[in-house]
Amino acid sequence: MKFSREDLIRSRESAWFLIPERERLLERLSQLVTDPPRHRERSLGLIGPANSGKSRLITQFMKLHPPVYGEELDLKPILLLRMSPLRNTSQLVDRLLALVSPVKVIGNEDERTEHLLNLLEVVGTKVIVLDEFHDVLSVGSQTRHHMLTKIKDLNNAGLRIVPVGTDRMVDALSINPELSTRFTRARLDALSFEDSLGVAAAFFAHLGLEEWTAPYQKVAEMVYMRTSGTIGNQLDVLEEVVLQATSTQVKVTIRLYQDALELLGF
Repeated sequence: MKFSREDLIRSRESAWFLIPERERLLERLSQLVTDPPRHRERSLGLIGPANSGKSRLITQFMKLHPPVYGEELDLKPILLLRMSPLRNTSQLVDRLLALVSPVKVIGNEDERTEHLLNLLEVVGTKVIVLDEFHDVLSVGSQTRHHMLTKIKDLNNAGLRIVPVGTDRMVDALSINPELSTRFTRARLDALSFEDSLGVAAAFFAHLGLEEWTAPYQKVAEMVYMRTSGTIGNQLDVLEEVVLQATSTQVKVTIRLYQDALELLGF
């Protein structure tokens, strides 16, 4: 059996690992779609360092509540928008409009915002996920203030907003205290050693390499310690070992894992 890096990337993106704490987070996110509306919507902010599995969690969340395609209308319960390229509120509104309408909407920003809210009600959008939320800090202070106010207005209109980002996201939210109080914050912590073992077993099973699980026990503690229990770091190492072993048909050894850790800088 041989894998390309593209094969491994696709496998990694499609896999979901049964980690209890992340299952509970997934359930809390799903309640944002299924719970009845409230007078003032509260939501969940996801915080974690790079490679901690935030994007994987959001991908799984969206898989559980996918678009429903109809002959005349597609229902979209969740929208995902990355904040990194946005530089003003006008772009924020236009990018959200593009997610639900193939037709460019004209008019001033207030008119486009009103049109957006009407469209979101029609397509049944309950949740807007704002990934890389910490990038709000990369724009000027006045623009930042307007951006956060616009997000608060979307929340006031009944939409549940899920900001996702690094610890800097807390600083971004705190700029607008009224908005900041509307989010319960959940942190994606490092894996326990037992969860780390489960991820490796599930990874190998997903690739049809179940027999690799037993040899992994010999190096599991080393990999866990050097990757700091971070799920993305662990998967990087596992992928590198699979790629090297299957492309060169060499035996999987402790040395191969050590080389992968060194190559990836762990």
